[in-house]
Amino acid sequence: MNTIIFIFTLITTIIITLVVYKKQKYDGLQILLVTYTILGTILPLKEVSIFALPIPISLISGVSIFIIINIILQNQGKEKAMQELWLIWLVSVFSYIILSISSLSPSYINTSFNQIFGNNLKIFASSTIALLTSLILNIKLYYFLRRAKNKIWISNILSGIIVQFVYTLIFFLLSSHIYLPLETLVGSIIITSGVRILINTIETVPLYIISKER
Repeated sequence: MNTIIFIFTLITTIIITLVVYKKQKYDGLQILLVTYTILGTILPLKEVSIFALPIPISLISGVSIFIIINIILQNQGKEKAMQELWLIWLVSVFSYIILSISSLSPSYINTSFNQIFGNNLKIFASSTIALLTSLILNIKLYYFLRRAKNKIWISNILSGIIVQFVYTLIFFLLSSHIYLPLETLVGSIIITSGVRILINTIETVPLYIISKER
């Protein structure tokens, strides 16, 4: 069932990206960027089992941020894409502040709240640092590949392979996951980055369609 939900969520995310851009253009991309950033901030610890593997539920929205940035980079240019990093940072911090305030509720509510959202400063900091660092790398790498006259899908897939691995590596090393046994840590990094790369590759579809519409 989790696998079906995962696939359905991925397909829905792709459709939403295409529809919102069709209706709102650049403003729609910013709305999506804010939405995906909030989801990526408040759900970093919640996991589901996909093919018997623990996968963070926020993984699809997290990878979608890179696709939105690549669409902006493709249509608006490198400087505009870099400016969006401030928006992502501000939304991430604001989301965490809201979660922190919400966690001050009565204990019986707070317990359930933390079970769902995993209110943890170390995880939040690790996720935010990994996201911003890998986004900067993504912008530079994707821009370089496109200037080299590579096709859109080649640029996105090649940059995605490197960037999604870098994100996963930074996140796992900065968070409490570093205390896992070495074999478990390495396996988790490989599996998680592999799933992120797969999602990034599939989400090349809206990037390609939107870029070709211009």
